[in-house]
Amino acid sequence: MKVAQGARNGSCGRGKAFIHLQNVHIEHTIPIAELSRRWTEYRRLNTVDVNDVYAWTLVHSVATAVHHKTEKGGLRHYESRTDAFNSQSRHFGLPFMRYEHMDKPPIIWNVLNGERLDPHSWTFADHFSMIDRLMLEAGGDAVLCSSIQDKARELVASLSFSPLGDLLELPLSSGGRTCT
Repeated sequence: MKVAQGARNGSCGRGKAFIHLQNVHIEHTIPIAELSRRWTEYRRLNTVDVNDVYAWTLVHSVATAVHHKTEKGGLRHYESRTDAFNSQSRHFGLPFMRYEHMDKPPIIWNVLNGERLDPHSWTFADHFSMIDRLMLEAGGDAVLCSSIQDKARELVASLSFSPLGDLLELPLSSGGRTCT
């Protein structure tokens, strides 16, 4: 993102009075409407506990910051949906491919390591590995983190074409470590 960290403003202000000052927008890569539909369906089909809530939310809630004026909007009929959950789509399991429907797709950066993401290969497993890294850095409770990681592995497996055996070997706790 070309806007310097100190100059970034994502606030709309009270009553949107300062919307003209906003130069950064946190974009729900997986649209809220889609998350709501999928969460409702998940709850209908599953008995849900607190670990399910955390794991489901962390795996599915992908977001990115975009430059407000040049990159927000333009998704046409993809404003409130994504093909990342459609197993028949070539975009299945690839949350950032939604932006391919824009005339000028945004450049997406991994804020943890500063590397540019390739939307053609960045998966939900990649996304959760970053979340897992954050849990490690935050020193989360070992039992809770382990439970969330186990549930996340199941969820990620349902969002991937990879054989289940490969998914069970996800590097969700770098170096085999878990949260402490």
